[in-house]
Amino acid sequence: MLRSLSISNFALIKKTEIQFRDGLNVLSGETGAGKSILIDALGLVLGGRASVENIRHGTDGFRIEAVFEITKEHPIQAVLAEEGIETEEDGSLIISRRYTTAGKNTITVNGCHVTLKMLKLLATHLVDMHGQHENQSLLRPSVQLALLDRYDKTSAKKLAEYQVSYDAWRSASAELARLTDSEGEQEQRLDMLRWQIDEITGAELKTGEEDALDQEIKLMSNSEKITESLRECYRLFYGSSRQESGALAQLSEIQKELESVCRYEERFQEHVSVVCEAVCQLEECARDVTDYGQNLSYDANRMDQMQRRKDILYKLRKKYGPTIEDVLAYCKRAEAEVEEILHREERISEWQKKESIARREMANKADALTVLRKESGTELAEKIVYHLKQLGMMNVSVAFDVQQTGTYTPMGNDQVTILFSSNLGQSPQPIQKVASGGEISRFAIALKAIGSWQEDVETMVLDEIDSGIGGQTAQMVAERIAVIAARKQVLCITHLPQIACYADMHLYVEKQEEAEETISRVRCLEESERIEELARLTAGSVTELSLRHAEEMLLSATEKKTQLQ
Repeated sequence: MLRSLSISNFALIKKTEIQFRDGLNVLSGETGAGKSILIDALGLVLGGRASVENIRHGTDGFRIEAVFEITKEHPIQAVLAEEGIETEEDGSLIISRRYTTAGKNTITVNGCHVTLKMLKLLATHLVDMHGQHENQSLLRPSVQLALLDRYDKTSAKKLAEYQVSYDAWRSASAELARLTDSEGEQEQRLDMLRWQIDEITGAELKTGEEDALDQEIKLMSNSEKITESLRECYRLFYGSSRQESGALAQLSEIQKELESVCRYEERFQEHVSVVCEAVCQLEECARDVTDYGQNLSYDANRMDQMQRRKDILYKLRKKYGPTIEDVLAYCKRAEAEVEEILHREERISEWQKKESIARREMANKADALTVLRKESGTELAEKIVYHLKQLGMMNVSVAFDVQQTGTYTPMGNDQVTILFSSNLGQSPQPIQKVASGGEISRFAIALKAIGSWQEDVETMVLDEIDSGIGGQTAQMVAERIAVIAARKQVLCITHLPQIACYADMHLYVEKQEEAEETISRVRCLEESERIEELARLTAGSVTELSLRHAEEMLLSATEKKTQLQ
């Protein structure tokens, strides 16, 4: 349940904090005062689309914070637990959203940063928002179908089961379509694959071959430089003449001298061992240098052979993959596809059976879903008629016409049309063709009244849902809203005194000019102020007569609320 809403630098609102109560919270005020801005702010903190246009002029960003009171049994607790978010000790859930002129979007839930997607998921468990555009959405067939699925919880389970079968059928159909391409195209594909396989296998590729070639080419290309360096190493190891001794001879002399010292000082024996080990290692190194240098030579034929091989590898890599491993992998896939094409008829027969089984299973589940929707439609229509009669439509008739289309979609095989008649003797017609704006508003109110018993969401927002109604109808709508508010928290923007007089809390929105800027303010009306606002809503101005009438309306509504509860 929504307990408070804090808004800073949002549109015309500089700073405000609103405390909400249980029951019916009414927002009223002059046209353009900013009532819808409050609902927009609530929508944004629940995951609505933010824009720099929402930011108050002259500031660097807006901040909106909503505080909800959540019970331990609330369904949202499971979602919060998955995200590692805990409610406060008093059961509070604090959602904060900040959006800057630079486009930075910061969302936290009880201090934990969350994504916009997660925020929208949480919102579905917290608030049911209904505005004038939702009235018009009732005219869309997809929404009329969704009404039935939302009404009966079993439908959601049945729909999920159907969608698993639908996905299996789509997959089988796609594979069958792929296999049943024209025979000529398959033959062309087969010829091309065989040619590619021959080209790759004929090259007799080996993993790591290209690296080995690169290394050999590098050595042969630099053989002259390498030979010169090795000759110099040989000279340094052995010396160039009897007059110039090499490193090995010098180390041998050092070893002899140290051995001579060891006859007098034993601790030099360790140094003798070090020099002796060095002589052995260098002699081995010298032999390897000598052998390598004798075997190294430039072979023009071998170089030409390696370059041609590199060209072959390059062309194959360019065609089939960036590496030799990729080329070999492509060859394996091509061989598998050849086998598949050669056994195409068997594969087609196999997938035809799979597609047939999947279609039959999907059709059976779609039929079961249709039966369930028809049953739900009959039950829901009866409840809607009951509430519409409470709203003054005594001769109303409602039916959900569920027809199978023969075309399967993710939502099943059904097309749902709401058939509606508000006049005696008039046959029901599609609601989008015959219902007036006021009748659609009452239809929406009836749905909300039904949903107030069923939905887990504890807060409902009605944004000028009373559009297009007045007089006695407005009174009946007000009573239905009061019925809803007896079971859950309702926030309602209205211009009708018939609805406003049922408020458990009446908020007044007004525009003021301060220091050459326009600011929207919100305040909770006291009893006397409520009467004045009801008088203004009734007569357009506050007079002695309109005040008396407002007092009577308020007294009558208080008595009526007791009866409705």
